Order: sequence, then structure tokens, then C-alpha cells
Amino acid sequence: MAYGTIKTGEGREIGLLANALTKYRFRQVFGEDLMDEMQDVTESSAGQQAALFEKLCYVMATQAEKRSDKASIDDFFEWLEQFGSGEILEPALDIVAIYQSNK
Repeated sequence: MAYGTIKTGEGREIGLLANALTKYRFRQVFGEDLMDEMQDVTESSAGQQAALFEKLCYVMATQAEKRSDKASIDDFFEWLEQFGSGEILEPALDIVAIYQSNK
């Protein structure tokens, strides 16, 4: 299990939790395999990379908030609305580092 905090481009702090459940919640909410997405990230477009980091951040944030059982695509859109365009992208490497430290 790995816990960390990131600071967004606007200075907001988001607690993130990565554990064995993360990849399953990612698939449940987004219908995508997190491991496949992570492997393909270097070959993806900037837009695809941004979407991956936002989705991963969301799943890990819901886990840290102990509400991952409520995670859904609609909740993701609602959560994402609180941020400016690209705000979550500045700490993208930190998001991945927290996730990978769980292994």
C-alpha cells in the first residue's frame, strides 16, 4: 500500500492511496486495463496521457477518501470539474510514482 499527497498546478493538495484494489477500480470505472494503459503511455498522444493521469489520480483519490465504492464515470466527471484544464498534469510524475511505489 502506498499513500502520498500531490500538489496541483493551482496549489491544491490531493491525498492519493494506491493498493491492490487500484487496478480493479480503474477497470470498474473506466472499462480499461490499467497495466495496459501504463505500458502504452510513452507511445500515446498527449491527450491520451493526460486522460490516463487524471483517471489514475481520481481512482487513487477516491481510495484515499475511503469512497472508492462510490467511484463511477459520472462521479469522475463531477470530481474533474473542480480543476482547471491541465491542473492535474503538472504532478503527473508524482501520481505515477505513488502508484508504482505500491508494487
